[in-house]
Amino acid sequence: MNNSITNTEWFCSELKNVTARMKLIMAGANAFDQLREITDESVSNTGKLVRPTLLLLCAGSGYGESVREELLDTAAAIEITHTASLIHDDVIDDAPLRRGKPTVQSRYGKCTAVYAGDFLLSGAMRHMMEKGYAASGAAIAHCVERMCAGEMVQLQNRGNVNVTEEKYMEAIAGKTAALFETACRLGSTIAGGDSRRGGLLGSFGMHLGIMFQLRDDILDWSSSEEASGKPVNEDFAEGIYTVPAVHAFASEKYGRELREIAGLEGQNKESLGRARELVRAAGGLEYGRELMLRHREEALECLAQLPKNECMEALGAMTGALSITV
Repeated sequence: MNNSITNTEWFCSELKNVTARMKLIMAGANAFDQLREITDESVSNTGKLVRPTLLLLCAGSGYGESVREELLDTAAAIEITHTASLIHDDVIDDAPLRRGKPTVQSRYGKCTAVYAGDFLLSGAMRHMMEKGYAASGAAIAHCVERMCAGEMVQLQNRGNVNVTEEKYMEAIAGKTAALFETACRLGSTIAGGDSRRGGLLGSFGMHLGIMFQLRDDILDWSSSEEASGKPVNEDFAEGIYTVPAVHAFASEKYGRELREIAGLEGQNKESLGRARELVRAAGGLEYGRELMLRHREEALECLAQLPKNECMEALGAMTGALSITV
């Protein structure tokens, strides 16, 4: 395949092939009517396909037909894994909306949502094993372990106003960035890249994934529910303290009042509004943005060590475009 990434028609076609592959994978699963309805809806409402895009870009535009099937299957399995994780997250967070639409748990109940997420995960793993992609399947399974571990770190620090930035970073490196890293590394490896290339692109994916989570966490403190398509400040209300709050807790001037608000039995519009004021005044949003920019530089440094081509330029453009105004 000699098409370049500038051939957007080709690349869009490959992404459509990924979504078609997702539907094909789950169509091969044994499901009754309601579960089939949920999985069909879930794999049809995929968002921007960021992780499959990363996998294909890290594979490069010159991969041949001999590896194309595994790349498409792996990209589909990674996106199914991501979709399953969102369903589970919404159960834990009791979230009513996802991408502006009712969540699986709000429509069908928590128990059904848990089983639906598990069903998607097992479907992705089943397909990888059936196709004989043992190494790629094992890498995704290991990634799920890391995602769960990251979520557990976050859970263990729930309600802890003394949580450190180190623990916050440990949580997001697992729960979010691990799947970015895995997508980038597998894209390179499946396409025949050596260990150095795979390592650099994996590190790139880790830094990019951290940037994505930082951006989401900053927006949770600065955006409106209408703009984000989901409730805002839910994390803080539930005792999950992201980097803007972690930074503000340490403020001599604003930290005490913010900790007092965090300790309230029930949060309301007024208390959360005041928390927003305190976090902004303490520089929490700006600090989060600076941290994001640091990881952007690290991500771009990984790319700078690889030969330049149009796919690397596209990855750099994705990274450079991921910014936020606070």
